[in-house]
Amino acid sequence: MRPPAVVGVDPGANETGVVARRGGELLAAEIVSRGRAPDGQYLALVLACVGAMVQLCDAAVVAVEGLVHPRAYRGGDLQMVNVSGLLGTAAVYGAVLARWPSAVVVAPAGHGSSPLAAYPQALLGRNERRGTGRRRHARSAWDIAGAAARLGVVSRVPA
Repeated sequence: MRPPAVVGVDPGANETGVVARRGGELLAAEIVSRGRAPDGQYLALVLACVGAMVQLCDAAVVAVEGLVHPRAYRGGDLQMVNVSGLLGTAAVYGAVLARWPSAVVVAPAGHGSSPLAAYPQALLGRNERRGTGRRRHARSAWDIAGAAARLGVVSRVPA
């Protein structure tokens, strides 16, 4: 039996990776980029990208990376940490879950930082290294989709 297609989302405040995969096959990949904190237009772009991949690949599962718990202060000096990146990421995360409430939430776990040989060639750019580079968000989305597939969730995702 053929494994289901999974659309993985690496939510980010400035760049969001979206990948569709079936088993070890890359079906589609996109990085949605705005270069600034998410607004309604950015969220609409992300949702349109995910929706297009769900339909294109007849995906059974949408998976999104969960959030890390923020720390408001750093070290012993009680210096406030800038959490704007986390807030933007949370906006993308929330938008995906609002649109696909049955999405699988995959815990953060260093997604996208495996050795480059573990990824399809299309997710590798020139001069990229492990865990870095322009396509790191797509590699993270690849890992997120793979983690969801390993969970065995196959319920249909409404288009």
